[in-house]
Amino acid sequence: MLTQVLTTELRNVRLLKNVSEKLTVFVLVILHRVRGIISYSDIRRHISRQPSRWEAGEYELRVQTTLKTLNFQLSFITKNNTEEVQN
Repeated sequence: MLTQVLTTELRNVRLLKNVSEKLTVFVLVILHRVRGIISYSDIRRHISRQPSRWEAGEYELRVQTTLKTLNFQLSFITKNNTEEVQN
């Protein structure tokens, strides 16, 4: 399923139906790390569900969740870097 959706997205970029940014967003949404998912079977299950959600048009929810997670991680990293500089 993942390879089919990825192939479709790549084909659409090549045919100029979509901009390449959509492909980048797709990859980020599919591969972003989710808290609490650490075992191989959980990771595989999570990744296998994402393409069907993407095809169902759940872009907004997927992107919002990914952005929220990435912003949290970035703020955590920035805070730690600031503390290291002050010490």
